[in-house]
Amino acid sequence: MERVSAYWHVKMPIPPEDKEKIRSMVKGEEVKMLSVGDSTVQLLKVNGNVFRNVFVANRAFLFKGDYTAPPGENDYLDADNYLTADGLAGFSVTHDGWLVSLYSNYSEGGFAKAVKEFIVGKAYKLVCIVADTVEGNGLVELYSSVYGFRKYARTINDIKVMREHYGDEFMDSFTEKNGTPFHIFMIGDEAYGVHNHTEIDRIPAFDDYFEAEAFVEQTVHEKES
Repeated sequence: MERVSAYWHVKMPIPPEDKEKIRSMVKGEEVKMLSVGDSTVQLLKVNGNVFRNVFVANRAFLFKGDYTAPPGENDYLDADNYLTADGLAGFSVTHDGWLVSLYSNYSEGGFAKAVKEFIVGKAYKLVCIVADTVEGNGLVELYSSVYGFRKYARTINDIKVMREHYGDEFMDSFTEKNGTPFHIFMIGDEAYGVHNHTEIDRIPAFDDYFEAEAFVEQTVHEKES
């Protein structure tokens, strides 16, 4: 069951000792230098185990970290995984096109845009937790504005299924802070064979999360090279 973190609801700096612990976990091959805010950081390609461990350590300190799926839901071993050298930001693209676990613990923004070239053209599916609050829709806006993803399907109310998977403590905290959770599935330009829906009230809505996921898997395909 998911433990609730105080960092999910209040912006607070990560303690220096925890930053150092996270940094010490990162091992990989440098692929590019990135500009994030006023800083320059190394982006590394890492294996699935390293990514999972570093993401677990970061998730406890992420503001709105309850909007990120627990690492146990994703297979990082069958994916291309990237982390900054200090471990404070990263993302994973599965080999079947899902963008998962995009996160940043930097105080300044800009990481999502800085890694755009590693995502657009490689990832063409994603799903994100949203809620019936204005704050809960920021992820959808980010994926749309930065990467050009568009909404393709949604669920209606995922309190029951999330309570079963995450536990009562997590869901009681989530609904108190954020309202009713549901999921938005989005697709990118590398998807074909789909209808060009753009408005949330025009895309298919499902009562069951797994039916929505199956719909996406069955109807979205990678562009032929």
